[in-house]
Amino acid sequence: MIVAVAASDSRSDSVPGIHLAVFSLLVTLVLGILLAAGSTGFLPLWRPMITDLHLSWGLVGWIAVLVMSIAWQVVPLFQITEPYPLWFRRSLVPVVFLLLCGKSLLVLTGNGDTPAQSFTDLLLALVLLCFALLTLRLQLHTRRRVRDNHRDFWRLGMLHLIAVCLCWVAAEITVNPLLDLLTAALFLLGFAMAVVTGMLLKIISFLIWLHLSEASNALVMSGKAGFQVPKMKSVISNRSGDSLLMLLILGQVLLVLAIVHPALFRVPAAISWLGYFLLLGGVVVCAFTRYGKIADPAQDRR
Repeated sequence: MIVAVAASDSRSDSVPGIHLAVFSLLVTLVLGILLAAGSTGFLPLWRPMITDLHLSWGLVGWIAVLVMSIAWQVVPLFQITEPYPLWFRRSLVPVVFLLLCGKSLLVLTGNGDTPAQSFTDLLLALVLLCFALLTLRLQLHTRRRVRDNHRDFWRLGMLHLIAVCLCWVAAEITVNPLLDLLTAALFLLGFAMAVVTGMLLKIISFLIWLHLSEASNALVMSGKAGFQVPKMKSVISNRSGDSLLMLLILGQVLLVLAIVHPALFRVPAAISWLGYFLLLGGVVVCAFTRYGKIADPAQDRR
């Protein structure tokens, strides 16, 4: 990723955020190695301080910053919304980065678990909350009136991100470890999973449509008959997207219940998530199988 990002000459507002996201991933990797070395006895096990930083740089610095940076492009493009305000696009990611650096400095200087660190966490939660609320506002005023799975998954992700911020604030106030666990679960399997699934379905559909269109156009340009290219929306059906959306919601509800009452709900939660990932894998395989059935004969004709 470092090589790819360094070679990019794009001037998009997303690029600086992607740079910071990759840097955050490197920090997460280093902290993870330190924790692993501490667990095996090679180094002192700096817990819970390094664990907290590891989670902060991984969840907020890597995942959230990456989603924000991509959102500047894909939300207006695919969901037909107004662009995010310029000042918002150019200030939000640097603010997150500075707050993470400030939190790291507090921990490394022995000032962790202080009101200053709690205040930093609250500011990070506020930044994420602002991003979620603004994204929902843009979606509310979209010019695309046809229902779209991509928008539904992003909307679900933003609602989860709001829940994450509320749980994070509650965890800081009450110092309840159960709320910490709930915050992480809602972030990873709610916010991140919803956004990633929505992007995966949209990007696969777009790339299959794009490559088939180029192949058909190449045949026409060479004097041969083209072929029927499926519409982008039909590559992955709305029914498949809706099924994934419902399974994701069911899995998230059961996961929250499993955190509160593990004896009753951990098995149903596991089964629902297994079903979700099996269906997601099946949808992807079917999409590429369909692409192959159309593209291989076209390749032979060329």
